[in-house]
Amino acid sequence: MVCTSVAMFLYCIFTYGSVLEIRYFNERLQNIGKDGEGTILEELMKLINDHAKLSEAIRKLDSMCEVCHVKTHKIID
Repeated sequence: MVCTSVAMFLYCIFTYGSVLEIRYFNERLQNIGKDGEGTILEELMKLINDHAKLSEAIRKLDSMCEVCHVKTHKIID
């Protein structure tokens, strides 16, 4: 039971961290072109790469608690 509680706690922490990262990403997306650090194209390329990394992290987090389904196969002779 303790192991399940620890796993759920870690999952919640990781999920909340993901939410914070997505919020930060959205802020950066809203402020594109306002910083004047580089061209809009450079900022977009960086955001696209960051989006890919965030998407991969969220997919891995989702698969961390995925329940395995066992399919039964009926063999017909």
